[in-house]
Amino acid sequence: MVALAAVACLAAALERPMGLLLLGAAVYFAVAASRARLCAEHLGRSVPLPLDDAVEADEPAHSPAAGSTALRRPARAEGVFAGRLEANGQVSSPGGVVGAFYEAEIRAVPGWGKRGALLSVDRDRAGRVFLAGVRSRAEIEVAPGSILGPTRARRCPGPGSLAFSPPQWLATGHLPPDAVSFERVGRLGEACLAVGRLRLDASGVCRLRGGFGGPPALVIGGDVPLAVAALLRRAWTQLALALACSAASAYLLSLS
Repeated sequence: MVALAAVACLAAALERPMGLLLLGAAVYFAVAASRARLCAEHLGRSVPLPLDDAVEADEPAHSPAAGSTALRRPARAEGVFAGRLEANGQVSSPGGVVGAFYEAEIRAVPGWGKRGALLSVDRDRAGRVFLAGVRSRAEIEVAPGSILGPTRARRCPGPGSLAFSPPQWLATGHLPPDAVSFERVGRLGEACLAVGRLRLDASGVCRLRGGFGGPPALVIGGDVPLAVAALLRRAWTQLALALACSAASAYLLSLS
């Protein structure tokens, strides 16, 4: 009885902190859903601007009368910018494709009509990645979840750790001979659209950052409708999570 009473007291004491924690999670998911929706709308409605045109509008303008130099506002400070991918260095995806960055899910060889078990999630990027035009380029941030485009399935070696092996392989003590990598790869020189905010910093380096409070969305493969659909699915999922967290938070806070 004493133990049950102690557990009940502890649960009661945790109701308010847990409610506040869930409330914070609800706010986070609501903001993320709003960002994804705004990005999808921007991508679907905007005409991509070549990077050269945007950067040249941001170059110093010289005033003959005053002899001074001032930065003009870019013609499209925030929008959809078109260019090709460049990087200082390169990375190789699990499927063996060389590029500037990649995201991959490594799964067991699938059975008939379905994906195999998830073995690991892998991502990597070169040291510095750029969106390049003919005469200019802008450094871009590559963040988890920011890559939008078709997913390609490629055979690859299985992970080299038993930690990623399903129970049936652990029982035998053998790793799978190979696996399948479902991956998105930004190939060097590939056409890319970036949704974000373009700025020329004090050192003269052009940088492209997210225009909606997060990293820029990078569309590879040129399939804009596919990218918009992915962003809208993400927005609805995050909105559902926000509503669930909000409901759970309201219930716990009403008990405290």
